[in-house]
Amino acid sequence: MAGAVPRVGDHEPDGERANTIRQIDIYDDWPRGRSLNAIRDQLSLSSDTLWDVQWANGTSYLFDAASCQAFHFAVGLLPPDWKKARSAAYLGRDTVDGFN
Repeated sequence: MAGAVPRVGDHEPDGERANTIRQIDIYDDWPRGRSLNAIRDQLSLSSDTLWDVQWANGTSYLFDAASCQAFHFAVGLLPPDWKKARSAAYLGRDTVDGFN
């Protein structure tokens, strides 16, 4: 994606993988209204990646080598200045279970 800005996302569990830590690399292309998330298990030796393509209209495709699911989220993409809009403050980094 031309003009995409990479940023590393948080490590968070979800329902099916509640006991794993994942690394999410996020590539935003706000001018074109799209975002790509590359989701990997942080502690696994597997090279399997779960991809999440999101569009500004709320459409999202979650896929890997074996399957693809389409979703619709009414919120769409967050604008680049979303933290400023809510007077959010960056609280810094912390180490949890040896991970920073």
